[in-house]
This record gives sequence, structure tokens and C-alpha cells, in this order.
Amino acid sequence: MLGRKDLLAGLVVGLALVGGTAIAQTAPKGDHGPSPERRQAMMQRVCAEMPARLAGRLAYSEVKLGINDQQKSAWQTFTQEAKAAMQPMQQHCNERAATARPATPPDAATQLAQREKGLTAMLETTKGLRQAVEKLSPSLNDEQKKQLAEMVARIGHNQWARGMHGKHMMHRQGPDPAGNVSPPQPPAGQTR
Repeated sequence: MLGRKDLLAGLVVGLALVGGTAIAQTAPKGDHGPSPERRQAMMQRVCAEMPARLAGRLAYSEVKLGINDQQKSAWQTFTQEAKAAMQPMQQHCNERAATARPATPPDAATQLAQREKGLTAMLETTKGLRQAVEKLSPSLNDEQKKQLAEMVARIGHNQWARGMHGKHMMHRQGPDPAGNVSPPQPPAGQTR
């Protein structure tokens, strides 16, 4: 049976990825791929949809877990805290969406500063989600904890697997119009 730490880690990763995919960077594509204006419009849409995506994931989880009447209060507290925890990611996403991409790539220090901002937002969100999960966990039964850990593990595994296999890391992949991160493509001439 999965322990409390597995549950916490899985939920944090899964919920953080709701926002994490929204701040993903696209790899430079030269003359291929969407124009900078289209990329910015896509980013703005992804950021605007982030609260709805989180609400949908929380509603799905509530039904899937079978939250009962005795657990409703703890679940409502959890959803409020999860939404509050996502604010650093939402703010970072909105800032990135409002900033036009420069015509030339920024220098190394600027790129690292941008990455640091994203990672800091992810860390703040993760801390808030961990605290929310710690408060929720005592109200769940063992089967619900197991179910929640499985759901989050699937979400986290699918997102990380798409971003970490192949030559590109997840932060190099761009969201599609629906906010999903596309799997990396093998270099030209290679197959999977």
C-alpha cells in the first residue's frame, strides 16, 4: 500500500503540473512552428484557462474519490487551499503571457533568471499544495488515499514521461492550444 509520503508527493506533482504545463517554454524552431504572436496568444489562453482546468481536476477527483458527507468540509478546505497554492504559478504564467518574446534569444543570465522565476513559482505552489494535502490526508480512508495516489501518479507520470524522454526536457516543449504538452520528437532521421 502506498504511504502518506507517496500520496503527498503524487498529489503535489499532479496539481503542480496543472500550472506547470502552462508555463512550459517552446524550443526555438526557426522558420517552423507558430509565429511569436500566435505563441503568445496560445500562452494567454492557457493562462486564462488554468483556474478552470484546476477546478475541473478537483471536481473529477472529488467524484472519483467518493468524498462522503463527513469529508465534505475537509475537501472544501482542501480545494480552497489548492486554489490559493496555485496563485504563484498563475501569476508567473500571466506575467509570461503578457511579455512578448524577443526577436533574438536573451542572454544566458536572462534565461537563467527566467527559469529561476518559474522554478520559484513551482516551489511555492508545491509547498502550498503539500500543506493542503497534509491537512486533507487524515480525513481520507485508506482506499481513498490509494485511489488518489494512483490518479496523481498517472497524471504526473504522463506529463513527465512526455517531457523527459528523448532529447528535450519538459521545459523545452510548448503547450498546444488545449494546454497539453506535446511529446518530444526524435531528431531527424531517427525513429522511436
